[in-house]
Amino acid sequence: MKTVKLSLHRSADESFVQEWEVARECVFSVRLNQEHIDYPHDPKKLAELLFHVTNAPVEMINKTHEKILLALWENCSDGRTFYSMSVGDVVKVHDHDGNLTTLMCKSVGWEEL
Repeated sequence: MKTVKLSLHRSADESFVQEWEVARECVFSVRLNQEHIDYPHDPKKLAELLFHVTNAPVEMINKTHEKILLALWENCSDGRTFYSMSVGDVVKVHDHDGNLTTLMCKSVGWEEL
């Protein structure tokens, strides 16, 4: 089964800073498979989807989003919680072929490292 690994990295000291040089630590990671998501082969679209499902109000969540949220809860690295994405956060996407894409959430859109 093909999986995609996502990890969210955040600065504990400098929230919302949109610079690569800021130290960040992994606050959660998750593996998603085809049961969770029809993986869009564009890492930016996947990061945008992750942003949406961790920030959207309940009335904007559909069945696909529910599966992703469930996977986040079941697979978060600390076993307690996951975080909504914010500006300045970095998402690392490891696709099913092992390719890594690193993206920073900007005020508008994404910037790739």
